[in-house]
Amino acid sequence: MPKIVDHDRKREEIAHAVWRLVIRDGMAEVSVRNVAREAGMSQGALRYYFSTRTDLVLFSMQQVTAQVTQRVQVLLQQPGSPQQRVREMLLQILPMDEQRRLELRIWWILVHYSLTDERLQAHTSTVYDQLQGIMQGAIEYLNVSDALRPGTDVNFEVERLYSLVDGLALHAILKPGAMTPGIIERVLDGHLDSITR
Repeated sequence: MPKIVDHDRKREEIAHAVWRLVIRDGMAEVSVRNVAREAGMSQGALRYYFSTRTDLVLFSMQQVTAQVTQRVQVLLQQPGSPQQRVREMLLQILPMDEQRRLELRIWWILVHYSLTDERLQAHTSTVYDQLQGIMQGAIEYLNVSDALRPGTDVNFEVERLYSLVDGLALHAILKPGAMTPGIIERVLDGHLDSITR
C-alpha cells in the first residue's frame, strides 16, 4: 500500500528547516540544497514543494505570521475585560518567551533579506498592513467598549500603539538583556493605562 503523505505537514517541516538554518547559519546558507539536507530530504523532493529559494523564504515568512495570527485569534475568544483582552493579544506579538523571541528573530532576519526581493517585499508590506490592522482593531475595540478615555483621538492612538509594539519588538531582539519580558509588560501596561479608564 502506498505511503500517504501529508503535504501541508511536509511544507511546515520544510519551513522549520529554513528557520533553523536562518538562526544557526544565517540567510547566506539558505538554499534549496541546504534546506533539503536540513529537512532530511532530497533536493528533488524539496523542489516538488518549492522550486526556488524565494518560494522557500516566502512560505517560511508566511508560517511565522500564521503562528502569531492563530494565537491572537484564540485569545480573542477568551473572556476578560476589554483592557485584559487587548493586553493579552498584544503580548502574543511581543517576545515574551523563547517561542515568540524565536519567531521575531526569524521574522526580522527574513524582513532584512526581503529588501532585495520584490516578491518578499510585497509580503512584508502586507504583514505590516495586517499588524497595523490589529492595532486599529485593538483601539477600536477599546473605543466601542467605552474603555478609552473620553476625547481620545482614535486614529492617533492606532499609530502610537503600532509604533510602541513595533519598537518594543525590535528593541527586545536587538537588546534582549535590557528589554526583558518584565520591562515589555511594564511599558505596555503603562501605555494602556494612559489611554483607558
